[in-house]
Amino acid sequence: MRVKSTPTSRGFEAKAISGTHTVLLALNCPEALRKGLKGFAFEREMVGAGSKGPKFLRSQKVFKSVVPDPKNAHDPNDPSKPAAFYTDKFPVQSFLWGDYGAAPGTTYRFRPEGEQRYLVFETPGLITIPKRYRNEHGQLMEHAPYYHRDIHPPSELRTHRERGEFIVKVRVRDGYQTYVIDYHPFDVVGWDGYVYPWTFSIRDFEPITGRIHMPPPSHQTFAGPNFVICSFCPRKLDFDPEAIPIPYHHSNLQSEEMIYYVDGNFSSRKGIELGSITLHPSGLPHGPQPGLAEKSLGLTETHEYAVMCDTFHPLRLTSLAADLDDGKYMYSWAEDVASSNGRTPDEDPAGITSHL
Repeated sequence: MRVKSTPTSRGFEAKAISGTHTVLLALNCPEALRKGLKGFAFEREMVGAGSKGPKFLRSQKVFKSVVPDPKNAHDPNDPSKPAAFYTDKFPVQSFLWGDYGAAPGTTYRFRPEGEQRYLVFETPGLITIPKRYRNEHGQLMEHAPYYHRDIHPPSELRTHRERGEFIVKVRVRDGYQTYVIDYHPFDVVGWDGYVYPWTFSIRDFEPITGRIHMPPPSHQTFAGPNFVICSFCPRKLDFDPEAIPIPYHHSNLQSEEMIYYVDGNFSSRKGIELGSITLHPSGLPHGPQPGLAEKSLGLTETHEYAVMCDTFHPLRLTSLAADLDDGKYMYSWAEDVASSNGRTPDEDPAGITSHL
């Protein structure tokens, strides 16, 4: 079985689960984007010899307003054959869909469209699983927020045997070292030990919740030299009857706090939208913006995704970061500043429960 997940910048995610004869496609669509959505269309392309280019997949549902009697419809080019309907004209309307036309030994390419966005961490050492999640043998324990089966190694090895001049740039300290080799850098026959690429989906992270507010370490996903990476995912909120289900004001005296807003409705988090990045330097008090603590009373769950990186050495901003700064976020705690969608926090409680 092969599993591959591809998110898009528009908030959709398609996950393909491949068996011997079947490819199951699972779609995830944030609730905020479902309004007015008619359905989905899929193209499939066979890779390699015999490819005839991309082709829309067959539709499992036909709109009777367009074709009143689909069972008795015939192919316009050959009346002796039943009509075939495809997803470009009759889109998929459910969020799970199976492609039962996969042939053994055949590679297919499912192509997402649109701009892609990535958050990349360049680290001075290995990114590891936190020690408290592992036993003495390195196995993940039952209280960990994910399982070893959630970590996916390469599903296949593609060996490149080309000869020629290939340039490889290696990150060394504060610069780059350039190597020129006479063979393709992927001329390999296998992966050795644990030195191989792997993936872990934030959607496989199981949040830890409690009777009162859980601090950021409960969201920790990975650890590295002088930094941690945390995942804020959809979850139930604090369930004590008198709990305020929102982070308290605080100062990080020994860490810099960077948050990337991945998915969800952040409309009432003033100055924040999908793809925003915020930075709270060490020692700077921060927390809920005016009105959010009161509005959070009674909320029971949140549906946001965000990635936080806390560093224990100061972050030095680049000139590019300075150019991207809108200069407004620092003023978003002022009570007279309306949210980006024109509504105040008291009118729209969504997006208030991420760590601030």
